[in-house]
Amino acid sequence: EIYKTLDGVCLQTKEVLVHQFPGGGYREEHGKYYIGDKDMESLVYYIDDNKEYFGTEVTVFIGDERAITTICDENGKRITGSVLLDSNIYQTVCSGEKYIADDIIIYDMKYYGEYIPIYDKGEVVGMIFAGFRNESFIEIMVRYYFAIGAFTIVTTIITILIVMQYSRRIAEDLEEIKEYFGRLVKKQDSELEISDTVLERKDEIGDLGRYATEVGKQLKQIIGHDPLTGVYNRRSGLQYLGNLWDKAQNGDAFTVVMCDIDFFKHFNDTYGHDAGDLVLIAVSKTLKQNMIGKG
Repeated sequence: EIYKTLDGVCLQTKEVLVHQFPGGGYREEHGKYYIGDKDMESLVYYIDDNKEYFGTEVTVFIGDERAITTICDENGKRITGSVLLDSNIYQTVCSGEKYIADDIIIYDMKYYGEYIPIYDKGEVVGMIFAGFRNESFIEIMVRYYFAIGAFTIVTTIITILIVMQYSRRIAEDLEEIKEYFGRLVKKQDSELEISDTVLERKDEIGDLGRYATEVGKQLKQIIGHDPLTGVYNRRSGLQYLGNLWDKAQNGDAFTVVMCDIDFFKHFNDTYGHDAGDLVLIAVSKTLKQNMIGKG
């Protein structure tokens, strides 16, 4: 990414030179540098803006001399007019190739840098340099690594919290289903339910809860009711009576009705047990239909 930035800065600077000085004619006169009749000093604001925005040092060479630059000496003075000392760089660029390195030395400072050629009438007449000081590069990397590390830590913590919350929710819902079955075995009454939180889930836990509810209904019917008549059996009857008794302690009244079918044994012996079963079903149905708040 650093070298992509340097390449972009070099090419943008080259485009600015072409558009602002379309006629060409690079030259130096009396310590000043011109392109045609225009002083290259007019470009200083542009390269300074590049340095401020991208953090890159920019230099435009005529030949091997620095015509304009953002690089300053220890006194804060731009090193305009100084010469590129590395002949290898100059020869490479003059051959029409770009030069890229991470150990370019300028006034005892090491740079990650790139040089590209400047052409005038088909010939290389200068160079454009863009570079980052190694110290600046390290600072940038530290900032990036710190940002990435902080982001990773925060993301990891958030992920852990989400997973913990989701896992806790799953554990709670599974525990509710487990308790439902446990209570169902001990207490078969209509008040046993699984919460809507479990039943409304759209995953396997919700399916399990819905299956458990259906199984509970069937189990309560099988365990708590007489299979022939459908009324409560003795076990459920005692449980139901216990609940009514508990409510009676708060002032709620209830009535217990006991009845017997006269001559039922004689009926069974005369017409058979199948006919007797029909009598039991009919009597149970009549009692259930004619009792208010029946159990």
